[in-house]
Amino acid sequence: MCGIFGQVGVARGFKYRTLMSALTVLNQSRGQDSTGMATLSSNGQARTFKRVVKPSRFIGLKKYKNLVRRQSDVTIGHTRAASVGGVTKGNAHPFTFDGVTGVHNGTVSNLQELTTHTGQEFTSDSQHLLYSVANTGGVGPAAGGLNLAYWDTNWDNGPSLRLHRYNRPLAMAYVDMEDDREAVVFSSELRHLRAACAIAELDIMSAWGIENFTQVDLFYDAKRGTVEIDEVELALPEPKWPDYMMLDEDEDPEISGGPSDIEVAWGV
Repeated sequence: MCGIFGQVGVARGFKYRTLMSALTVLNQSRGQDSTGMATLSSNGQARTFKRVVKPSRFIGLKKYKNLVRRQSDVTIGHTRAASVGGVTKGNAHPFTFDGVTGVHNGTVSNLQELTTHTGQEFTSDSQHLLYSVANTGGVGPAAGGLNLAYWDTNWDNGPSLRLHRYNRPLAMAYVDMEDDREAVVFSSELRHLRAACAIAELDIMSAWGIENFTQVDLFYDAKRGTVEIDEVELALPEPKWPDYMMLDEDEDPEISGGPSDIEVAWGV
């Protein structure tokens, strides 16, 4: 179990910094072996920072503070609970391959088949997934838990960010910014998303759990301050065996049992 989270359109300032710190700490209940974050500005400047530390320590690091002081039209974050691959900086998320930067939550249930597809010798299943996305445009034959959040700097007029929900929980919300601007916030768990927005004093206009087997493309217009959402059903190959995680969000055993109270969570 890992946590993935981020935003499109919050961009800068106290609310942005507070939001990202809150999302990071709240997702500690989903993973604390390593923590990472990547940012993308409207001019195409991408930055990534990751360390083998707990999320609650990560947000105190100088390089993290410098990262979130910069303008970021798109941000993705990850808290890792190691499954495939050791607890190392090399296995920490996000990963970048040929312009694709992304994070993964879940476990690939047919890793040998995916490894044959990529032809690479990576140390985690997540690296194989994102390498496949960068080189083929999709996850290939992968099955299992395949939640992803990623961007591709090679996209022409493409989405600012793409989300995949495939057998793991994932929620998102429209939030109201100042001057009639809007933004989108997402996180593995809806309760973490709501708590982080409350801490950052962001007004949620609507929030929902993304349907399983859905791809969500987020298009951010920096000049107008709007985010358009396009959802399509994922057309991934059926696994050759019954999938071990084919559950609705309210049945999902990966919904963490961590603290739900805002003050308790923020004090981790």
